[in-house]
Amino acid sequence: MTMKKLLIAFVAILSVLAVGCKKKGGDGTNGFPANFMTMRDSERLEYMMRRVDPDSVARFLCYSYLGRVPGSKIDTLAVAHLYACDKYRGEDFEKYITSFEAAVNELPLCDKMHTQLALGTSDTLSVGYDLGLGYVSQIRTRGLTQKDIDADIDNLRKACGTDTATYTRFVKGFKTALQADRGKDLPNDIYSRYINLK
Repeated sequence: MTMKKLLIAFVAILSVLAVGCKKKGGDGTNGFPANFMTMRDSERLEYMMRRVDPDSVARFLCYSYLGRVPGSKIDTLAVAHLYACDKYRGEDFEKYITSFEAAVNELPLCDKMHTQLALGTSDTLSVGYDLGLGYVSQIRTRGLTQKDIDADIDNLRKACGTDTATYTRFVKGFKTALQADRGKDLPNDIYSRYINLK
């Protein structure tokens, strides 16, 4: 499923949530309570956890942190994520973790980099390399075209700014994954275009 389709699906979920919230007195953006933006992250998560499934909470957390959910925000992603992990049990925990990891992995390169750094679960020195290794899989699952890939890489280069080491590690990881995938799933024109990326 493409990122666009995922966002459309998530907005649909929020629309349903908004209707339910309005019935209970919510009068903020998207039907959230008027004080939703001033709540602590844990309070916002509690509010969502009482109303939607764990997979929706996972995407809410990811997209709110990135500023893609009008009327909501997440200030400290790592703490909020750990809070959700601590609250969920059994099957709900598994659903949450699986959906959260999927949401992060489906993000465009820049967003994925910022999210991984905010989570603090990856060695900052390995983030670029890991992004590169995983990008071939993203190209397949998101159905990216050369135009999409060019835009992703250009945005990542700009986001890295003076941190050229992270971008260099991304290129190294991407080339490693391309070489391993050659002749399998990716079209040869994509391999040829990016195997000498600098």
